[in-house]
Amino acid sequence: MPDWLLIQTFYNGLDQSLKMSIDAIIGGVLIGKSIEVARALLEEMASNNYHWSSERATLKRTNGIYKLDAIDLRAN
Repeated sequence: MPDWLLIQTFYNGLDQSLKMSIDAIIGGVLIGKSIEVARALLEEMASNNYHWSSERATLKRTNGIYKLDAIDLRAN
């Protein structure tokens, strides 16, 4: 599968609030970035995933949609 299709599929699978969060963090729309930049950003996010405890990264399935629990950064 080509990188552009992976990135597009990933992005289109996000709910609107996650899209907005990612876009705000990267300073623009992920889909608007070059394939190389978008891939590097996603790789960086994935490599930082080990910092998240399993309590913070729990998924709940509701109506066929996976949702992440909210994270309260003040608790840390």
